Amino acid sequence: MTVGAGVARPFQIVADSGCNLPPWLIRRFDVATIPTAYYAKGEPRVELLYDAGAGFNADDFYARMISGENFTVDSLDSSTCERFLTPLIEESGGDILFLFSSSEVFSNAESIQLYFDEMTSRYPGRNFIAVDTLSVGLGFGRLLMQVCELREEGASIYAVAQWLKNNRLGVCQWFLVKDGQKLLHVNNSGKLYPPVETARGNTLLDAYRHRSKRPYYQHSPTIVHASNIDAAMYLAAQLDEHFELTKPMIYDIEPGLGSKLGPGALGLIFWGGPR
Repeated sequence: MTVGAGVARPFQIVADSGCNLPPWLIRRFDVATIPTAYYAKGEPRVELLYDAGAGFNADDFYARMISGENFTVDSLDSSTCERFLTPLIEESGGDILFLFSSSEVFSNAESIQLYFDEMTSRYPGRNFIAVDTLSVGLGFGRLLMQVCELREEGASIYAVAQWLKNNRLGVCQWFLVKDGQKLLHVNNSGKLYPPVETARGNTLLDAYRHRSKRPYYQHSPTIVHASNIDAAMYLAAQLDEHFELTKPMIYDIEPGLGSKLGPGALGLIFWGGPR
């Protein structure tokens, strides 16, 4: 895929850890990440940090939720950026493209933009661009991987940012929650659409069948789960049987999204038609 033309100057891609990519992919694509802060409800309030570049213990996190613990996640805003992103900006010395989780779920887009306006004033001659992915978890991660590939092809920071804005609604994100009794998805505004009652069965397969779209159809979907590996493996087998999609990648759902979906959640992420 080629975007733009000419020689582009290098730039750093930074993402919040809601992108849900495992550490080996973070390293593969040379992405800088800032952590997600979350807390177990109750006193004392102890901050826990999840950094996608370091990974997390999914078994322990979801075991705590299953035992009755509830978690809250800090919104990503200008104060979070000042705390975690400013050191990266100072160290980089170059242009920065920052991708962040949906402002309808985890982030304050207006606050983040004010922060980036301040960085532009503080460091004249450098480019700072922040883009709301309108996605969560591995939906965000799929966009991030595509953006990194465009950078590797030599696209400029402006061309990559524009591609992201033009294509971010092409990632479909569907989740089964509440022991498979409710289905929800990320809609066009980036919201986790309110769950609706659904019958047990091939609901995620139906979503893939109706929403997957060429030229991305051949790109295998990604399966995510919250301490539900058996269901994830079953879904992988069903995708193979019905669509001949062998060996889809399977990942744990990161703490931010996991705290909202709950243990047992199962998700399917893929390129497709309009949400």
